Amino acid sequence: MTDSQDRNALKWLKQELSELIQQATEQLGDYVDNIYEGDQPQSCAELLHKIHGTLKMVQLNGASLLTEEMEGIARSLQDATEAQKKDRSEALMLALAQLPDYLEKLEKGGPDLPFSVLSTINDMRASREAPLLSETAFFAPQLTAMLEEDDGTQAHPQFPEMVKKLRVHFHKGLLGWYRQVEPEKSLRLIRQVFIRLHKASRTSAGLRFWDAAQALVAGIELEVIAPSISVKLLIAHLDRSLKQVVVDSETALRSEMSLSLMKNMLFYLAATKTDDE
Repeated sequence: MTDSQDRNALKWLKQELSELIQQATEQLGDYVDNIYEGDQPQSCAELLHKIHGTLKMVQLNGASLLTEEMEGIARSLQDATEAQKKDRSEALMLALAQLPDYLEKLEKGGPDLPFSVLSTINDMRASREAPLLSETAFFAPQLTAMLEEDDGTQAHPQFPEMVKKLRVHFHKGLLGWYRQVEPEKSLRLIRQVFIRLHKASRTSAGLRFWDAAQALVAGIELEVIAPSISVKLLIAHLDRSLKQVVVDSETALRSEMSLSLMKNMLFYLAATKTDDE
């Protein structure tokens, strides 16, 4: 099916899809109003299954991927804890609110790019503690090749001790940001940690990693990167690299885990640039 045929099919199905989305939204709303009790998630999931099947049939890959994740999170509500139900319901409701706008853009000729809905998908995946998709699905910068170009400079022998001390400030800033205790001050503290690490770094891998980390936090401060569930999770996971560096110095930033974090940071930074353009 050609792209023009996809859009024509979407126009024909617009009314049916709008009704299904509205029904799914109402089911989820009733579930939330009923304090996360009832069988509405199952009904919501069945409606989303129909939406997903329709979009898959007309080969709208980005929209299909989004609704597949929406159906999955709706089905996961049944066995979730109380806290998980709240987070997952919120993520799903936001996706339901975004879906009509995305379909309208497609109908008007906009590109169906999975990349453009990946942040929403990752928010839903983060709420159910599933791996984020950015580093494996649609965004694959050649970081390994970049690291092979490292100039071979050795990390400063005192760098791990510096990271150990700064990690305390990172934890303080992260906790304050999560709890919304002077969030601007807390974000600034997190960014200052990465700025100091960047200034002290001697390796190419370190310079790139700390630069991306401080840029990500700066994007949140400037409100060009939304502090979504997946972004908050990504910031928190940077502590894993800090912990590794304390043990293995900056060579730890060549590990698969740190490369994965780097790819995720670059994804959000690249998405911000795309939005600005």
